[in-house]
Amino acid sequence: MPRTKKTTPKTTTTTSKLGQLILATIRQVCLPAIFSTWLAGKPVPASRPRFSKWGGVYYAKTYEQYKTYCFDELLKSPEPEKVFDGPCVVWAEVVAEPPKTVQREIPKGDVDNYAKGPLDSLTKAQRAYLDDELVVGLWISKRYPEEGETPGAHLHVFPLPEDIT
Repeated sequence: MPRTKKTTPKTTTTTSKLGQLILATIRQVCLPAIFSTWLAGKPVPASRPRFSKWGGVYYAKTYEQYKTYCFDELLKSPEPEKVFDGPCVVWAEVVAEPPKTVQREIPKGDVDNYAKGPLDSLTKAQRAYLDDELVVGLWISKRYPEEGETPGAHLHVFPLPEDIT
């Protein structure tokens, strides 16, 4: 029986060509990033809110678990000296897990729904900004992982200069 080379998935530190273009554009306008992180793990797009017969609102279990995971991972990042309280731009690149049977060129799920869990968790963890209402620009991209790359999400927060707001 021939031996197969066992490869370990790499943690993503680079971005796609589209991501590099987005970052270059943001860097022309914004100040340097105040927060950047990689959330390893299978990204889950936000589900539609559901309503119980008693009047409560809830989301799909997989999405709630992903939101909790994002929050827990963000708490592991260093606490900032000061949480940003001005307008900012966020860029998120989602590296979604490819399906096993269906061959699609792009990941399933609305791109804006992929950003909701990490953004809400970022607000709750108080690692970059006080509230996500301070986000005046949001760039989101989604893609499948490259060979040997693990699924996850890049998050970058850039403050806007005072003369732009």
